Amino acid sequence: MRLRLSKKTMVMAILNATPDSFSDGGELSDQRALDRRIGQIIQDGADIIDIGGESTRPGFHSVSAEEEIARVKPVIEAVRLQNPTIPISIDTQKSQVAEAALKAGANIINDVSGLSDPKMAKIAVKFSCPVVIMRHRALQPNIVESCRGQFLQLVAQANQAGIKNHQIILDPGLGFGDLPTQDFKALPGGNVEANLKLIRKIKDYSHGLPVLIGGSRKRFIGEMMNEPDPKKRVSGSIEIAVLAAKSGAAIVRVHDIRNTVRALTNLQ
Repeated sequence: MRLRLSKKTMVMAILNATPDSFSDGGELSDQRALDRRIGQIIQDGADIIDIGGESTRPGFHSVSAEEEIARVKPVIEAVRLQNPTIPISIDTQKSQVAEAALKAGANIINDVSGLSDPKMAKIAVKFSCPVVIMRHRALQPNIVESCRGQFLQLVAQANQAGIKNHQIILDPGLGFGDLPTQDFKALPGGNVEANLKLIRKIKDYSHGLPVLIGGSRKRFIGEMMNEPDPKKRVSGSIEIAVLAAKSGAAIVRVHDIRNTVRALTNLQ
């Protein structure tokens, strides 16, 4: 599958099949709630649905591939019952989960570990599917150049494994790992200045490839808004999505689909 990227920034809706995600964990505990949520996501205008079965929040507990598959497969099947064509991405670090999800009806791999599973690239090649590759190491004080350098290595690694450039989408990993400050002290991913720079300077590190920005409700937005509750970071998350679109992001990954779609539509 080749993802048809449009001139407008696409909206990727987050659909977590996890009990412990930082913002919406455990909200879809029964089939009726899941079906309602899927229907709402589609109605609100999402371009892609991103399904995850393992939280990546700070301090998360890893689960087995078998448990992760058991979480995501029914969600993929439920989406396909309502909409057979909307692109589905599987948010996983495990090649076994990615393969099971693609067989169940997913179309895209979203790997926050930067292809750390040596078999993940083989799955992307086998299914000829798009793959989101996130940087996976801490950044150096020259944030943009450091991110550009990581992506250069990751793209070369992907190409060597047989993944073509037209399959690759890059993710600078907002809120992940240590992001340095101006005084060269590494702070956790909530560093506002560093995250904003990664959004504003997309074209300087993208190597001409499409970039996904996933800042929705994250800690740095909480720092910007002085808001500790992730669910109350909607307005800040929309502002970040708009900034990302203006900076050249191909995709924004969000929780609040309807308001984000409206905001981005006004930019066109």
